[in-house]
Amino acid sequence: MKKSLGLSMDLQKRFSREFKLFENKLVKIPGSWGHIDEICKAIYIFRRLKKCSINQRVNIEVLLFISSNGVIDAGVSNYNSVTEEKVYQLIDNGQAPINYFSSIIDCSPKVIDVGVNSNMTWKNIDSKKIRKGTRNITIEDAMTTSEFLDTIDVGRACAKKYINEQTDIVCLGEMGLGNTTTSSVIIAILLGLTAEQVCGSGTGISENKLKLKKNILQKLIDNYKKLPGYTFSNKEINNILRKFGGFEIVAEVAFILETVKSQCLILIDGYITSVAAYIAYLLDSEVGNFLVFASYSVEPGHKYILEAMNRRAILDVGLCMGQCTGSLFLANMLRPALNFYFAS
Repeated sequence: MKKSLGLSMDLQKRFSREFKLFENKLVKIPGSWGHIDEICKAIYIFRRLKKCSINQRVNIEVLLFISSNGVIDAGVSNYNSVTEEKVYQLIDNGQAPINYFSSIIDCSPKVIDVGVNSNMTWKNIDSKKIRKGTRNITIEDAMTTSEFLDTIDVGRACAKKYINEQTDIVCLGEMGLGNTTTSSVIIAILLGLTAEQVCGSGTGISENKLKLKKNILQKLIDNYKKLPGYTFSNKEINNILRKFGGFEIVAEVAFILETVKSQCLILIDGYITSVAAYIAYLLDSEVGNFLVFASYSVEPGHKYILEAMNRRAILDVGLCMGQCTGSLFLANMLRPALNFYFAS
């Protein structure tokens, strides 16, 4: 997160005096809560822009996109689709970390299946399945053009369905076996990096599997390598996303692009969602005004995304789980401050 949170200077100047008067009424030293004060200021500004009431409880939504990635067939993960399905069943039954952490801040998570490799009929998960998992990117493109466009439509539709002008904060996250591989290919190509720079152990794979994963990544990167300083067009960015991305990453990109129209903050959860956020930012730089990077990831590629956007994350506690845990840890930390600012 930038020191200024990334909000445009024009917006900050426009409401800076007004916010200062508002903050001075609080029983605290202005600015003494650091980045938490910046987040509260952003919420104040967005509420003013939307002409919403300032003095009301902050509305938080939790969105999780889930899918399966065919690249796990190449041996890059410790787990398989059977294990993955069991985790999603726990989420569907309200027994997973996302359910518990959401309940503490009085939220009900919206979980969207955009491509889980399962025949399960969900009770609470919103099924928008494009296909039962993407294809194995070591052999063929992850998805067809038609599937890519359908996933974009799902992401945008979810933003319209679950987010509105009363929403102040969105905790955004994903889950999908193999997606540290898919996202690392994407970010390495876009930032001109090597597999060694971006590749981590994901689900805690062995040294031998990590070596295999790096070799797979480097071959994919080499096949799409551009000269240093090359500028990707929006069409090329979308094509890279289609060739290598997971349905969950594509849906997140579309969701972010649509959600920012509602002028609310999006708490970005870890590495994979940061890849989606970076792509959305490349497609529309104004997106950066609405992003807060909740947590550093142990995945090595994450730092390069933050450097490329001149941002920092707020939490640094060694997270590598997904499932909105980083954004929800931050949201739970924020809730008392938000209540003090806007609902006391």
